Amino acid sequence: MTRNTNGWGLSTLLLMIGVIIIALLTATFFTIRINSLLGKNNNSSEEKVQKVVNETYYIGKMNELKLAASKYIDDYDLDLTFGVIKIDLNELVKMNYLSTVKDSVTNAKCEGYAEGFINTSGNKQVNSYIKCDSYTTPNYRD
Repeated sequence: MTRNTNGWGLSTLLLMIGVIIIALLTATFFTIRINSLLGKNNNSSEEKVQKVVNETYYIGKMNELKLAASKYIDDYDLDLTFGVIKIDLNELVKMNYLSTVKDSVTNAKCEGYAEGFINTSGNKQVNSYIKCDSYTTPNYRD
């Protein structure tokens, strides 16, 4: 009788099972690692989206302040040729040119002002600045 030497022996089978187990463990480890990294990126993406939404809100409020101040300057025929005129947000609210500006996060009342002046092209220019609990316009001066 001759032995059948074609095929796998027990030692080869155990070696292949060990290789497959190591491959599965490695794949599981990297899958968990990638998912945790992606999860962290999703949180930061959500934070970035929220930040953009908040900045959009504040930019809209600054534009409202700018338009209200421009109308105020026109209505009162203020002379801008002598320099910068500073118009306080509270004054515009009191005169019904604008509603109260509130922080989008804390709902607290914001401070602000607008500056009207004649620019180098000889045109009227109005810049607006707000200061809230969660946002302050760059170059805002107290």
